[in-house]
Amino acid sequence: MKKKTIINIAFCFFVALSLVFLLFKFKGWSIDSLLKGKMSVNNIAKFETVKEYSPNEVASYMHKLANGLIIAEDNEIWGVEEITKDSLSSALTMALSLPNCEQKAKWINIIKTWQKADFSRIVDNHNEIWDYLDGGVGRASKVNIAAVRKAEKTLKK
Repeated sequence: MKKKTIINIAFCFFVALSLVFLLFKFKGWSIDSLLKGKMSVNNIAKFETVKEYSPNEVASYMHKLANGLIIAEDNEIWGVEEITKDSLSSALTMALSLPNCEQKAKWINIIKTWQKADFSRIVDNHNEIWDYLDGGVGRASKVNIAAVRKAEKTLKK
């Protein structure tokens, strides 16, 4: 009887290990990603992966967020993303995924400031991001007060 129990346990272990292997293969996961912190147990439990974004992708998204709250010197805005709790959460997730680089800490701080509905430096934030993206014309010249008030209300709900 003991031999049969050991065989059953070994078989169940093999099946479970095979299922985990197939799940990792199907989702494109790797043990290396898990060990490097690109995946967490929570991500695995939810069958999600943590995407790594490039600094340009994060800057582009932050630029679109900032665009909705500024007035450009040439009155042209190139892409707008509404500032909401969800959009700022997405921006923070993107920034946190960055490898250690000069912009990572700056952008995380900017996003966290925006999450507190503090847009007192939105013109400077926009222009810093725009400069990073090698933007030429279209620098922010002043705050769009009506848009900032709307964003503040949205974030304080």
